[in-house]
Amino acid sequence: MIVPLTTQPMASAGIPNDLVHRTIRDLTRRGADYADVRYEQLLHESLVAEHDQAKSISLSESAGIGIRVLIHGSWGFAATPHLSLPSLKRAAAQAVAIAKASASINKKPLVLTACEPAKAVHRATWRIDPFEVPLSQKLDYLLWATTSLLGPKSVKRATGHMDFYKHTKYFA
Repeated sequence: MIVPLTTQPMASAGIPNDLVHRTIRDLTRRGADYADVRYEQLLHESLVAEHDQAKSISLSESAGIGIRVLIHGSWGFAATPHLSLPSLKRAAAQAVAIAKASASINKKPLVLTACEPAKAVHRATWRIDPFEVPLSQKLDYLLWATTSLLGPKSVKRATGHMDFYKHTKYFA
């Protein structure tokens, strides 16, 4: 039985640029000598067919933000899967607390080399976005492939898999 997706995946919501940049400003105000915030999101669809039947269909999505700070020569890290301002403030406070605690016992503080920030954008190109292809069309193709394998009498079992990934990263 195929159950249609009733809500839009998070992938359609876009990158939370405002939250990321607010967090960077907050970390700077808290005394960070260096800070970066990384947003990552993964959309994964998996289809499995055996003989002429669909055995498994899944669509999963995960997202989160990782925070890294350098204070008095020591690193602090924290992360959260909750993309809200209160959650990011808690994670930022945790990263700062870890850096400060580390700095209190660090005998060799790290000093970063001064350099200009690099800016770059990378977008993978594809002719067909598999997440735009209807599920029924993907299943038809997968079932055709597995049943085609069953042609020779020596083939007793045919299993096919389709896995699609969309990975989004934003680093500031």
